[in-house]
Amino acid sequence: MFPTGPDPRRSAPPPFSLDRKDLARAKQRRELSRTEWRMVVFLPILLGLLAWTMWDWKERIASTLSGMGEQLPVTAKLSPMQRPSWDVLPAMPAMAEIEEARASATALVEVNAGVPLTASGLDGITLAWAEARLAADRITPPLPQRLAARDLLLADHVRLGTPMILEGLLEDRLPGPVEGSERPWQRLLLAIDEGQYVEVLSEARAAAEIPLGTQVRITGRLLTYDERPAAAGAAKLQLPVILGRVLAVSAAQPEPDDALAEFHRPFSMPSELFGEVDDFRLWTETRPYYYLLGQVLRDQTTAGAWDGAEDGNQAADDLHLRPADFRAKPYVITGYVYESWEDQEVARDQPFGVGRVVRLLIYRRDVAPVTETIDGKESREVKQVLRLYELAVITDQPLPERGVLVTAHGRFLKKRAIPVKIEEMRDKANGVQRHSDRIYTWLFVTAPWEVVPVHQRYGMGVPGWSIVILCSILLIVGIIWWRGEVKDAGRRIRGQVAAVRANRHRLAESKAQAARTSDPPAAPPASSPAAPEEQAPPPT
Repeated sequence: MFPTGPDPRRSAPPPFSLDRKDLARAKQRRELSRTEWRMVVFLPILLGLLAWTMWDWKERIASTLSGMGEQLPVTAKLSPMQRPSWDVLPAMPAMAEIEEARASATALVEVNAGVPLTASGLDGITLAWAEARLAADRITPPLPQRLAARDLLLADHVRLGTPMILEGLLEDRLPGPVEGSERPWQRLLLAIDEGQYVEVLSEARAAAEIPLGTQVRITGRLLTYDERPAAAGAAKLQLPVILGRVLAVSAAQPEPDDALAEFHRPFSMPSELFGEVDDFRLWTETRPYYYLLGQVLRDQTTAGAWDGAEDGNQAADDLHLRPADFRAKPYVITGYVYESWEDQEVARDQPFGVGRVVRLLIYRRDVAPVTETIDGKESREVKQVLRLYELAVITDQPLPERGVLVTAHGRFLKKRAIPVKIEEMRDKANGVQRHSDRIYTWLFVTAPWEVVPVHQRYGMGVPGWSIVILCSILLIVGIIWWRGEVKDAGRRIRGQVAAVRANRHRLAESKAQAARTSDPPAAPPASSPAAPEEQAPPPT
């Protein structure tokens, strides 16, 4: 029968035993074996090497990813427009049609409304509204907004009737006579940025006098959209129509009645400046933007202007939730450069003596407060978040390289919406569900930036190499020790095996000898009975 149950030699001895064998086993268990000593010595070394390797690779991967930059959405771009045909244009409506709609148009102008959506191109109600609007604007000139091609031609950007400033190249011109009227309407074809075209309707004297091929500046309002045939082919083009009130050569100094003349007077920050700012528009309101440029330019020569500036990266959640409460407040913003370009509108207008502004899109991952609404419940947590910031920097510095870490002091203006190109396959692969075709940046007007030195995180240096050399020496010593221990253990095992075999041999011999001495001598084997001899017959 084989014994069952735990081996008493390996089990813990009884805690209260006076047996000598139990006391010896308890003493042996309190001492570390050779294997346990090896684990105590070399396990920390191996764990240290493993931790060092993981940290080094983490730093290398992080450095590689930071050099590649974040994959941010691609800004939507306009396809170049074909040149519209300007040889023959649709006729203007007659004066009788305009008079019929004059009362309705005047009522719209009085409530500061645009052309009704029921209007179609340059029809009677549109021309009646244009005449009434020009008369009102001459009495009270509006504060226009400088716009670009994407503001006019991307969907849902500019409302009809918006005051605006637009610059472009005067390509063609045709008179726009109205039957029964003496107004000297001119219909101009203007080539603007991104390869786009607009039509300008104006009765200003300069509209008939400015030579073709001149860069002009139009101050007026967005009137309507109309279809025009392309010069090559039968395609129909959707063309914005601008009502031009003032036309001037772009290089000329603003006239006293020009909308830009306000930004060439001595600087004085007006009150109620930011009431017209809309954080959901796809453009930057010109007047608040130019005045904030003038304020930041003054701050650069004012002692203590940036005292108390908060961290804009940490305050971004508050700026997102309540932007109107923080306009023109000073902040410090830090991030990696994603894109940079010069603001050509500021270069042309030079408001309050600001001749050059560099626009930067910067990004950064921060551990900062984030407010989210999930299943109708709003919660605010501190977590890692990637945000995109936009800086309008008054500087003469060259454009920074992409990926450079910069920081700047400035003042918050608004959240600015940017149209982006939607890639459904990429969003689906990344689990992104978009609610619109826009992303939002935090726009700050700032003083010149400073480049933040980035520590070479993956460089091992003297401490790193010292640790590697020391661990390598200890590892080699440990391997040599381990090999010696293995050889000693092998010799001990072979000696034990030889001793066991010799013991078995002695036991076998002793058993055989004991058997010989203890048993009686064996009796000789009995012989078989001899056959009886044949008896001789008795004598007779």
